[in-house]
Amino acid sequence: MKTPIGLLVAAMAFATSANAADIFVRPARGSDLTRAQQTEVTDLVSKAVHSMPEHNLVSVEGDADFVLQPSIVSRGEQQLLRIEKQKDGQVMAMSEEPINSVNASNDRAMAVTETALQEDTYVGQSSESDDGGTQSATTTSASEASNEVVGASPIMGQREFPGFFQLAVGPSFGLGMDTDAVMTNVMAAYNYTFSDGVIGKGFVDGNFGSGSDSARFINVGVGGEFYPSQNLISFGKPYVAADAGYAFTRDNDDNTEDGIAVGAGVGFKFAAAALNMDVNLHYTLLTEQIDSTNPSVFGVRLAVNF
Repeated sequence: MKTPIGLLVAAMAFATSANAADIFVRPARGSDLTRAQQTEVTDLVSKAVHSMPEHNLVSVEGDADFVLQPSIVSRGEQQLLRIEKQKDGQVMAMSEEPINSVNASNDRAMAVTETALQEDTYVGQSSESDDGGTQSATTTSASEASNEVVGASPIMGQREFPGFFQLAVGPSFGLGMDTDAVMTNVMAAYNYTFSDGVIGKGFVDGNFGSGSDSARFINVGVGGEFYPSQNLISFGKPYVAADAGYAFTRDNDDNTEDGIAVGAGVGFKFAAAALNMDVNLHYTLLTEQIDSTNPSVFGVRLAVNF
């Protein structure tokens, strides 16, 4: 028979085990972070998790019960260490602590990490600062986050699936299609987020002549967008894109051709209210020829992601 002390120890061990979670820490983000500072902030949060006996730090994101995303954000003259607690693409809680510099102490990282891990609801918490004053370590839902672009779309954290839709429109110009008129470009896509730096998409991209102009370039394909390892600007994210598809073209003399098309572009995503906006330049080339010329289109378009 176990003694009361033995029962108490067993109960405490069971409670610790029941509350234990496997935690993965993603690389820190921030518009002004150097690579060395990014590594230092990530290591601080990882050490904070490692020091908590009720949690296990794992090195593979797919093995984790929760994912922590640390970032350094600026609010006026103040810098904040922010940690988002995520599960299955959803932001469960977010905690912030003011820090004096990017080279924050482990105590401050410990406080904000504990706050994020303890909360599964969006309730404010507070913790004592190093100088004896009280600093706020708040948790908030994804919709109350700052205007910085998180992943590909701010609303992604509120979804149970890692994807979003995109609609775009803008002017385009046909080359090798016997037209000098401005065409209308309309694009619809579904985007799948593989990571903060890589997005895949399936799309239908149509370019149509205006008025009596019969030129057209319709492309159906797949592509990818590739983002820098850290945000270069706090309110947006630049990217480069590449794609391949099958296109159906017609020049202004009603000559038609179809075949494999390849494209490339650059763009910039920025936050606007509850959506992300996207402005990009894009060029697509048909690998087949009409009258010894490869038809192509170049355009600029504004997109909304939802």
